[in-house]
Amino acid sequence: MKPPRFLFHASAVGLSGEILRPIQHKQIIEAQAPTALPRYGGGASARLERFDVPGIVAHKGAATQANGAYQGHTDTFETTVQSTLTGFDLRGILTADVLTASVTSSHPSTAGGEPKISIKGSQIQGLRIAGKEIELEPRLDIFNQLDSLSKLRDYYKDNASFREDFERAAYVGQEGALPEDVRNFFPWRRHKKSSTLHEYNGMTIIPLYTVKNPSEPGFEVYGNVIRVHDFGRVHIGELIIESHRRRVMMLHADLGSPVEGTFTASCSDGNGGSGNPPPPNGGGN
Repeated sequence: MKPPRFLFHASAVGLSGEILRPIQHKQIIEAQAPTALPRYGGGASARLERFDVPGIVAHKGAATQANGAYQGHTDTFETTVQSTLTGFDLRGILTADVLTASVTSSHPSTAGGEPKISIKGSQIQGLRIAGKEIELEPRLDIFNQLDSLSKLRDYYKDNASFREDFERAAYVGQEGALPEDVRNFFPWRRHKKSSTLHEYNGMTIIPLYTVKNPSEPGFEVYGNVIRVHDFGRVHIGELIIESHRRRVMMLHADLGSPVEGTFTASCSDGNGGSGNPPPPNGGGN
């Protein structure tokens, strides 16, 4: 029996960004090792061995891959996408050995079925700022278990300790505790605490880590954001969840002085959906 039509989607990027200063003209860092999965599945991959803008940003390798196929024995459409960046170095101040963003999805072939989507394989290794090892408290495993939006909504409602941890990590209702220049990293800062999962247009945004290092002079910690004086802001690990989609970003940095620019490292995006024709007029939405 021929499986129903399905529209695959998966994409990944190793590094992207732009440099505004000290160079004379803005330099765009085009998406490195970009991969996009064809809509009917198959496979795609890309690799860049090394990259270096002397004194500003470098890495030792970027690799991405995506695969999508129908699995007859489970009657599901399976998609995997992964981005890995190694030897990342930003101004010799922010460094990471490995940054991996991974998304795996399993969509039932029956119309209307909710997919299972996990981020298993996502990781950060050897993150340092000014030679200081950054200790991270990860939340990756729980979101491999909560692999559907309905599971996450129910768990958030029923588990007080999970809810309290999320509220603390995401600074829910704590806009006044955040400096103005880091507020945009915490979208729920103006929301009231609630037993209902925080969402906007069917989407929720999750911090994947909390930085365990304490703040000290010149080095301020806010959840998964570090504000480093005379350098910039470092945003570590974010997951965007929609009913049929996950987007993972492992590292983002906004630099201010003496180098100005933005850099995003190791991102993956995966989902898919039915490609069946719509019902005839009057046959429903």
